[in-house]
Amino acid sequence: MILISIFELLPEAYFGLGFIKAFFTFLSGVVLIAILNYILPHTHLIKEKSYNCHLLRVAYCCAIGLILHDFPEGFALANSYLHSTSMGIMITIAIALHNIPEEFAMAMPIVMANQKKEFSL
Repeated sequence: MILISIFELLPEAYFGLGFIKAFFTFLSGVVLIAILNYILPHTHLIKEKSYNCHLLRVAYCCAIGLILHDFPEGFALANSYLHSTSMGIMITIAIALHNIPEEFAMAMPIVMANQKKEFSL
């Protein structure tokens, strides 16, 4: 998402809004994320009692990354359906196929951490 923001969205904003507006809008987004990272508490959803805690942390990072990655895909689906129903269906199928390897990437650290035996809620 960082690469898409820098190499696709920022140049598009530059040509649409001009350098000053695009730069300050991008900079304000970076500052907003940094402030939210500082303000929001970092809590764990479960009590970790595992010798494989690092694998569980990897699973958390993958899950949060996938959530952040899938959010813009919803906008792509909505815009494609607004354009035409056939394009919306085509984009839906493409995104569904695109998400299959992502789900394996998220599941592998959880499976490797052997989560059922290693932590309790």
